[in-house]
Amino acid sequence: MNEIGRENSNRDDYESGELYAPSRICLKPTTNPRSYTDRLLADRLSLVRRYYRGGLALDLCCAAGAHLLELAPVFDEGLGLDFSHRYIATAQTQAKAREATNLTFLHGDAKAIPLRDRSIDLVYSFSSLYAIPGVAEVVSEISRVLTHGGHAVLDFGNKRSLNTYCLKYYTDWPSTFPITVSEMRAVLQANDLKVEEHKSYQLLPLWAGLPKHLWPLLHPWWRETLRLRLGGRMLDEWISSLPYIRRFAFRHLIVCRKI
Repeated sequence: MNEIGRENSNRDDYESGELYAPSRICLKPTTNPRSYTDRLLADRLSLVRRYYRGGLALDLCCAAGAHLLELAPVFDEGLGLDFSHRYIATAQTQAKAREATNLTFLHGDAKAIPLRDRSIDLVYSFSSLYAIPGVAEVVSEISRVLTHGGHAVLDFGNKRSLNTYCLKYYTDWPSTFPITVSEMRAVLQANDLKVEEHKSYQLLPLWAGLPKHLWPLLHPWWRETLRLRLGGRMLDEWISSLPYIRRFAFRHLIVCRKI
């Protein structure tokens, strides 16, 4: 199957079935994050808060909108964009229930963002870019819609990682399309996006149970240990951000500015 076929298959997976149901697709933030996944989400949301300077913020691939709803009190105006009609419908219902009148949710394609050039002040995208083939097209669109000096907080997946290797054993999951760390940097530079901060996570997958021959590296003990915070950062981030090791960590959270 070619990339277009795999992308269409992915969309079908997200649009139907319970594995990616709207109630499950977004991890909801907690006030006291204690688990590894809660702390990772808290780190990402903290970056968005820190780099937001006012104006219109875009949650690209927003799914059911839980993260944008969490950030609503921070934003002057927020827009969520996703290809899934059922996610957008859920997000709109949730925003109405919470009276988040500064938020709008829109159906659309990340490779053809239906917005004017230079109309967005901050873009962020979590756990989505590595699910899209041809991510360079998405980064190009992000650059197009960003204002001069606007920021993007982007969550990339690394092709050369243990996490990517383990994903091959989960054949019933949608395909992923991670790229290398050097490719991340290159595509940002090619689109006039200057890296201002680069955080790395998940040298170990911290979620996988397969393949069984890697069991010592997949034991839940690692997740419980690497979630611990030292100096305001998870132990996982300290280890995954070491100069040589970074190139093998899966998750790369990169903040860049449009120049």
